[in-house]
Amino acid sequence: MIIKSFTAPTVAAALKMVREKIGGDAVVLKTRMLSESEAGRLGSRVEVTVCIDEAVVSPIRLESILAPEPPVKKRLNIPAVSAPKDSGPTAPEPTEKTASRISRLLETDLEKSINPEPEETVGDAFETVYLDLLDADVPAEYARQIIKIAEGRLLEETNPATLVMELMAGEIETLLASDIKFKTGQRVAFVGSSGSGKTSALAKMAASLAAESRLKVKLCSLDDMKISAFEEIGGYADILNLPLAMSESINSDEKSEGVILIDTPSIPHDNRSRLQLVKRLRALKPDFTFLVFSACARTRDLLENINLYEAMMPTHLIAGHLDETLRWGGLIALARYLEIPVAFGMDSPGGIGRLRPVRAEEIVRILLKQEEVLP
Repeated sequence: MIIKSFTAPTVAAALKMVREKIGGDAVVLKTRMLSESEAGRLGSRVEVTVCIDEAVVSPIRLESILAPEPPVKKRLNIPAVSAPKDSGPTAPEPTEKTASRISRLLETDLEKSINPEPEETVGDAFETVYLDLLDADVPAEYARQIIKIAEGRLLEETNPATLVMELMAGEIETLLASDIKFKTGQRVAFVGSSGSGKTSALAKMAASLAAESRLKVKLCSLDDMKISAFEEIGGYADILNLPLAMSESINSDEKSEGVILIDTPSIPHDNRSRLQLVKRLRALKPDFTFLVFSACARTRDLLENINLYEAMMPTHLIAGHLDETLRWGGLIALARYLEIPVAFGMDSPGGIGRLRPVRAEEIVRILLKQEEVLP
């Protein structure tokens, strides 16, 4: 077993180093914030420790993993956006340009987002909008950057809330998945924390694929940890008249006649148990891995579990329990830090209701407590 630590300014940056240096088979053991003395002048404030089984690493790659790390260059600060020189009555830039510009500027630090205390004040014109974003559990650093850009674009005849909505709609649009199509032979896994709604999401997708897309669907369970887990997914199989299989009966290279939907247990906090779950899931070679999370969970709690989520190698997000809260800030936080798009949202718990796409305008309207959607 090889254990190696990586330091970087943010957890997302450290995990990117892990993927580049070791690859996708690494399992995160722990994440910790470095003290000022440990960080030094390089600006590395996060240390991520991972492990990997030597048996799955080729000799050439093993030599690369064991090689000493090169010196880390000092991190450069990203300049703030200044107000446009021409303050005449011109229209805001197109949304696509705005989204690209915001994406370059919004490089945030995990520890700042976990601690939502504002570090600086905003202008009076945007104070209400800024407080609305914080109240919606939007990461504080993200909210400050959005407001900073909006302040540079504000014209006398422009409504501050409308301007922020347009900026955020363009940025959030880049965090959403385009129309996802499933086809015969694919495998779809659902992962997440306890109570997030994994099995419910699986049941909703199974009903949609079977009834609307007319695809053959098979349900599969990896959950051998929760009492009655197999009976629960078995109940959905009976209701939908679908076949049910345990993971051991599915060959990793077997081509199914339909789509296999894979249920999993809650992501374990114990390193050994999590490693075992990751190995079992990867053996099934899923084409999609949906991380299901509850919108009721606070952003701070979601980000503190970011290493658990990353270990499961999710490809898309499903936001659950959307009808139970108006604080949707965690949706933005997870999509940004995991760098994966939001594919679906779902309202009611249990097997009731449907998976549905989530629109950028809907998210912004909820975050800023607006009654009407942007045209």
